[in-house]
Amino acid sequence: MSAALVKAAKQASVLFKGIGHTLNPANSLVVKVLSASPSAYSELPNPPSVTGSAISLVSVVQARNNARIAISGFIRSLQ
Repeated sequence: MSAALVKAAKQASVLFKGIGHTLNPANSLVVKVLSASPSAYSELPNPPSVTGSAISLVSVVQARNNARIAISGFIRSLQ
């Protein structure tokens, strides 16, 4: 990430009750906004399971036409 976009990394606790997701690292148009703690664990019905900061809680996508969308599995974050 560019230093111009992120001035200083701040860490704070967030109570997240929702669905986490994973991102495709090959996609340069997706940015992880909020990731899970290193001790987090998400089990899927079929392997592979996802652990730690590989779990994205909130992410954003910018399309090639500059349209943007935020993705969150936590409905209360929008209230």
